[in-house]
Amino acid sequence: MYITDKRAHSSSHKPEVLFDSKSEHVVPQLVACAAEQEHNESRNLWKHVTKAIRQSNLNDATTYKTAIEEEQRMQAKERESSGAQFKPRFFQLEIDGHYHPQLSLKDIPEDPQAAKEKIVNWIFTKPDGTIQDFEKPEDDPVVLAAATHKRS
Repeated sequence: MYITDKRAHSSSHKPEVLFDSKSEHVVPQLVACAAEQEHNESRNLWKHVTKAIRQSNLNDATTYKTAIEEEQRMQAKERESSGAQFKPRFFQLEIDGHYHPQLSLKDIPEDPQAAKEKIVNWIFTKPDGTIQDFEKPEDDPVVLAAATHKRS
C-alpha cells in the first residue's frame, strides 16, 4: 500500500510505502472449534451464511442472514419491553455514555507472557468458568463445509 503526499508545499509527489504486507509476519489464527464456542460467537452464528456464500448460494445466504438479524431484533424488543438492559460480555457502559472494555489496561501485567495469559483467559473463559479447548478438532459439518468448500 502506497501513500502520496499531495499537499502543495510538498517537495515530492513520489509514492512512499505505507504498508508492505509481504514483509509482515503472519500470526496464525487461534480459533476453537464450534462446539467449544458460545452460540452467539461469529463462527457459530454465521456458519450457515458463510457456507452458503462459499457455495455461491446467495438466496440461502440472504435467508440465513435475515433470520439472524430478525432474531436479534426480537431479542432487543424483548429486552426493551421487559426493561432489561443489553449487557455485552466484554464491555461495560461508562458514565461518559460509551462502552469500554471490562479488562482495563491497568489490570494487564507488564510482563509480556503474563499479559498474554491474562488476556487469553479473559477472552476465552466461558461464562461457566471453563476455558475453550483449542486442541479439540472441528467436527461441525457446516463449519467444515464452509471452511473447505472451493468456489469455482
